[in-house]
Amino acid sequence: MNRASIQVEIRAEGRRLAVSLDRTPVLDVVDVVGAPTSGRFQVLASPGRTRFDDICIEAGPGRFPAPRFLPGTGPPLAAGFTVDFLDPDGRLNLTGLGFEASLDNHTYVDLTLLLHPWFGLFDLAYSPDGKGYRFTLRNPLPLGSTTWYLRATAWDVQGLQTAVVYKTQ
Repeated sequence: MNRASIQVEIRAEGRRLAVSLDRTPVLDVVDVVGAPTSGRFQVLASPGRTRFDDICIEAGPGRFPAPRFLPGTGPPLAAGFTVDFLDPDGRLNLTGLGFEASLDNHTYVDLTLLLHPWFGLFDLAYSPDGKGYRFTLRNPLPLGSTTWYLRATAWDVQGLQTAVVYKTQ
């Protein structure tokens, strides 16, 4: 008999779905706003018979890093525009932050250094829950009528990564 054993891990947190095979990430997606809030998993193997054992379903707080945008009031990038990089599992183990911009939502330019307080664009503080970082725009940026896509990415020591995109206008 030919036997194979593969560890499959499927994690769903909010609109995010991550799948690993033998602890190697193979899928990591975040549904767009407005996607269905419920669904189902279906695991299939073909051809032949398949047995699933050691099935474990865990519920609990989110574990993925969680960047988010909090627009200010006024133009698209008004003073007070905020980028949060949160650590929902509370381990305070964020190891990387990314901030990028694009005009077409495909080709991004890395602007992470602009988050540094030395540049004078953003003020840096701990997030309100103390589990991450908050960058708040000091002054409005005059973008005119151009639509920009801003992408924030955060990752932690386990290699978990989350990216969110904010569209101006």
